[in-house]
Amino acid sequence: MDAVELMDRLAERGCSVVLKADGERPPGRRWMVLASGGTLGEDGSFRTDRPTPEECLNALLEHLEGRNLSPFV
Repeated sequence: MDAVELMDRLAERGCSVVLKADGERPPGRRWMVLASGGTLGEDGSFRTDRPTPEECLNALLEHLEGRNLSPFV
């Protein structure tokens, strides 16, 4: 999966998406993704901390698909 494509598709649906690397955190939780708004709803949001950016984005995609909100449909 292409990170930019996923984030762009979510932005087209009104979502805000942040992918962050934090060097002050331990390696197993160094990366974070946060998505909110748009198709997630006004109060909807998703956040996860993972070891890699790919794992963060895969977790976000799984979350969206589990709620029938996949940006690739």
